[in-house]
Amino acid sequence: MSSFVEKIRPQIDEYISKFTAAKIIVAISGGADSVALFRALDEILADSKVQLELVHINHQLRGEDSNADQKFVENLAQKFNVKLHIFCKNVADFSKINGFSIETAARKVRYDFLDKFENSALIATAHNANDNAETVLLNLARGTGLAGLCGVPAVRGHYIRPLLKISRDEIEQYLDSIKQDYVTDKTNFDEIYTRNNIRLNVLPQFLKMNSNFLQAIENLTNHLTDDENYLQIQAINTLKSITTNGEINAKMLAELPRNISYRIIKILMRNAGVSEFSHIHITLIHEILPVGGAVNLPGDLFARVQKNIFKITNR
Repeated sequence: MSSFVEKIRPQIDEYISKFTAAKIIVAISGGADSVALFRALDEILADSKVQLELVHINHQLRGEDSNADQKFVENLAQKFNVKLHIFCKNVADFSKINGFSIETAARKVRYDFLDKFENSALIATAHNANDNAETVLLNLARGTGLAGLCGVPAVRGHYIRPLLKISRDEIEQYLDSIKQDYVTDKTNFDEIYTRNNIRLNVLPQFLKMNSNFLQAIENLTNHLTDDENYLQIQAINTLKSITTNGEINAKMLAELPRNISYRIIKILMRNAGVSEFSHIHITLIHEILPVGGAVNLPGDLFARVQKNIFKITNR
């Protein structure tokens, strides 16, 4: 067993034990990261009762190249005798209809489909240490709070990221050592996409300044995640203390430290089914808490304060 496989095996064993998983499904694009994750898991689970499957999502964004990626994954699944789920969706059309950017639309399509396996399996995605650093830098550039600096979570619900501590260089070395080919998405080199610009131009500069930058980012996200988790627990407990018979006291919510009140507002919006919201929504809601009023929210919802009661309602 290679050092690459040995490095991630303890995490896989931990995930299987923690979630009593009977099946792991790898989200595979055909690129180096997901192919390496599949090959490593195929080796780790060879003598296990845990079933391994693949899922490939064809975004239909690159014409024949997208179809070629799908064909590559189909051949790989056939070669290793692994069950493959395929989902095809025209992301460009989906983006136009819903007013999303291509990146946002593609992400929504992926996770909407992957979420269908929530009750039957763990979903393994191939986010690596480079992806984590890129995410932190991207969030920093756009302006973010503490949660945005926590990077990519190793576990989120039924999603696991076994490669999160593995660099892209290690992944390519592993694939080379087992003589495993993979496909390369040409759009990964198109700097019109912000993340690509960070990957190609920004991250290399940080690595020049500090060759251990990926480890530094991991240390940072670990520390900040501990802080974020603590504040989230405080927010949940505080929400209970300002709620009486299901009604939330708006004045008490307004008087809380902002790092708690903002988190409570986020919790309430998510509980109401508001999945896409911005910092502006949170700020506007916070402003009406002591004075009353309403704020328009995505999904035909309103945040309202009436008679010192805060609630989120249908229009």
